[in-house]
Amino acid sequence: MTDPGDVERFLEESFERPVVRLEKDDLRAFIELARTEGVRIVDWHTRGTPQPDVLQGMFQVRPEALDQVFATLRDTRKWYWHDYFPIGIPVPDEVLVRFSNIRDLSH
Repeated sequence: MTDPGDVERFLEESFERPVVRLEKDDLRAFIELARTEGVRIVDWHTRGTPQPDVLQGMFQVRPEALDQVFATLRDTRKWYWHDYFPIGIPVPDEVLVRFSNIRDLSH
């Protein structure tokens, strides 16, 4: 269960600093996640030169790989924005997972 204080801090920081600093270790974790069996890249782009500072993308994930995806997103040291959309009725065959280090909630 999420601590209400964490949610409040996340909301406040979202308006003050909408782009979370993209750490090299976190970028490597996302790249490794893309190599996981059952995870397919649908969209992936970075911005920033020489060091990327923005990452946005989407994975299409088979159910057997969801635990790994959730663990990677959970274990990042920062709050990265992500959402999930199941594909398949009544039981999802795959899940679209969008992610970004831009967490601007003002839109």
